[in-house]
Amino acid sequence: MNADARSLTPVTDALAEISEKLNTMDHAQDALLLNGHALHEQMQAVGSLLNHLVELVTPPPRDQEGPTLSDLLNRIVQQQIALFQLQKETVQAVLRMEQRSLGIQVEG
Repeated sequence: MNADARSLTPVTDALAEISEKLNTMDHAQDALLLNGHALHEQMQAVGSLLNHLVELVTPPPRDQEGPTLSDLLNRIVQQQIALFQLQKETVQAVLRMEQRSLGIQVEG
């Protein structure tokens, strides 16, 4: 039985190392998602502030056709926020695909 235990020691050590690496990856992914959410909120706040600033410095429109400068800048900021969200979702999808390719069970 001692020989069996010794032959399983490398396997046990390898499994412990894999488990440790998975825990590290899990914590890193959680931190990435948390930072992504905080950045998204900050981008929305900056977008609102920029929109308000443009409204303050832009004279009221004089019966002109088309959107105001404020409207255009607001659209650009909203598009940037949407682009950020798409990039974040792409990173999450790539991480899930990588985990699946490694044979790691993914929740959700």
